[in-house]
Amino acid sequence: MKTASRKPAAKRTRNRLMKLEQRVLFDGALAAQVTDPTFTDTGASLPAPLFAQTAADARVTTAAESAEAALKAFAGANTAETLFSLFDGGQNAPSADWLARADIVRNRILDGSYSVKVQLLPDSIMHGALAAFADRGPDGTPVIYLNQDWLTAGADSGQIAKALIEEFGHSLDTALNQGNDTAGDEGERFAAVVTGNSTTSV
Repeated sequence: MKTASRKPAAKRTRNRLMKLEQRVLFDGALAAQVTDPTFTDTGASLPAPLFAQTAADARVTTAAESAEAALKAFAGANTAETLFSLFDGGQNAPSADWLARADIVRNRILDGSYSVKVQLLPDSIMHGALAAFADRGPDGTPVIYLNQDWLTAGADSGQIAKALIEEFGHSLDTALNQGNDTAGDEGERFAAVVTGNSTTSV
């Protein structure tokens, strides 16, 4: 289990929806991730949103649009090698296959064929996590879960956007590394770089 703050580590939990690995968001709140990545090819002629929201919430819609803009800007301005510096999957150097996969992922972010659903769940299911990523939700496609009670308590669109970017980073790690988790909290590092809050040059 990996944590990135001084909060005590939480035990792994099981429930009927997902098996989660507890993580800590950059703002100190718990998040989660599972392994075995997939990403959705929408097959649509027009680009699909990176975050396909399943329940209407104005703040989540605004946050998803902001997060998507930041992620597409990152994908357009950076290379597969940059992705490897964030998501190495425990490798010392990227293989040719890894670099090819990274280029495919970057292109899919840009053309709208990489999409992750966003669903809201109550805190009774999230167990204190503000956000969580699962590679296969109830319908078998990738999903980011957001804590409905956190939203009700007053989370703003900026906080939600950061959570979406971090969980999107976890989806990238699983897509790029096919189950080999990058050491540390790669989602937090990724969010810091994408939002310009990183002190580490990449």
